[in-house]
Amino acid sequence: MVEPLSAAVLGAAVLTQGIRFLYEQAGELLRRRRDRKQATAAAGSAEIPSAGEAGRVLAGQLTTSAVDAQALDRYADQLARLWGLLAPYATGLTPVDPADRQLAEQVEAARRLLEQIYRQHITFTGERRPATGSPLD
Repeated sequence: MVEPLSAAVLGAAVLTQGIRFLYEQAGELLRRRRDRKQATAAAGSAEIPSAGEAGRVLAGQLTTSAVDAQALDRYADQLARLWGLLAPYATGLTPVDPADRQLAEQVEAARRLLEQIYRQHITFTGERRPATGSPLD
């Protein structure tokens, strides 16, 4: 069983980096989706964006594989909404409070959507769940 995000266990620093990671991944996926829709003749599948600096907060590593384009299309509106909600925290405009339950729920929702789109787990350092990159059941 996968435990939900426990912001109190992660602490502010790891949670802040985790939010930045999710924010960057969601933004890149949404940009690629927009570009794919605009380029009607483009062929091929999108790959998982690079984790970059924020990816250092992961327990494990995302495997390079194709993004589930159908899942991305299905969850794009929800992902865009969560991306907007996480923006002030990801950009440092609002400090992260690990005790903020609403923020923890938003982070968990963004992670679950990305996991469905990537078809693999995303786990932050210090969490007790399957390692990042392991396939979803």
